Amino acid sequence: MLLNDKVPFRMQWPHYADLQVNGIAVRAINRPGSQLLGANGRDDGPIITPCAKDGINKLSLTGCDARIFC
Repeated sequence: MLLNDKVPFRMQWPHYADLQVNGIAVRAINRPGSQLLGANGRDDGPIITPCAKDGINKLSLTGCDARIFC
């Protein structure tokens, strides 16, 4: 979530987010990284079920964005 977003509790991913689950790349957002969300927009959560396994899973998230996320 974007910290200090004008829309409370909106799911929003960093620009150019790179998400990996157990070493498998998963698309985090379905919009161009340079496109900002409008007031009514939100990012859906990625579906990681096909990459997850029983037990311990390794998640890696990196992004290039000047804004602060939590």
